[in-house]
Amino acid sequence: MAVSAVSARYVEALFAVASRQGLLEALRRDVESLSAEFQSPKVRQVLSDPRRPAASRLALLAPVLGRTNPLTQKFVRLLFSKQREAVLFELGEAFRAKLLSEAGAVEGLVESARPLAVPELERLALSLGKRLGKRVHLDNQVVPTLVGGFRVRVGSQMLDQSVSGRLERLRNQLLKAPLAQPR
Repeated sequence: MAVSAVSARYVEALFAVASRQGLLEALRRDVESLSAEFQSPKVRQVLSDPRRPAASRLALLAPVLGRTNPLTQKFVRLLFSKQREAVLFELGEAFRAKLLSEAGAVEGLVESARPLAVPELERLALSLGKRLGKRVHLDNQVVPTLVGGFRVRVGSQMLDQSVSGRLERLRNQLLKAPLAQPR
């Protein structure tokens, strides 16, 4: 899931404050708890309903917020006061991306025609990590239409080594090739 620029900025600020105050671990637990809460379709529907007053939407979160760090509570209230409640839906993903970035790591997705074994994923992650200059964590998703090979997405970059990707590149080269002129 891509994180919006607005969510990334808010999380960046929250991360900086938590880091200065030595609250990163507490914040990580709070973000996990809140993210789990936001997975509920009912909660998402209520929080994103503009017809409900912000105070009543914030009250819905009171039981969960009561168990969080005061910094987390202030952050959530700030989002409501700035009418940026939508940031809450991306909070977990944005915070996780920030943690990875701080650790010099990135996440990626490997699409393959068959499930890849852990050693294969590790070799691929190591190879990509050398190219990107970062530690790479890869998940595997099976996409039978690839026929063979793999396709990797890391951030905004994609490496397509699938049979279908190679065939598509070959097709494009053939279409661009000049035709021989008749004599």
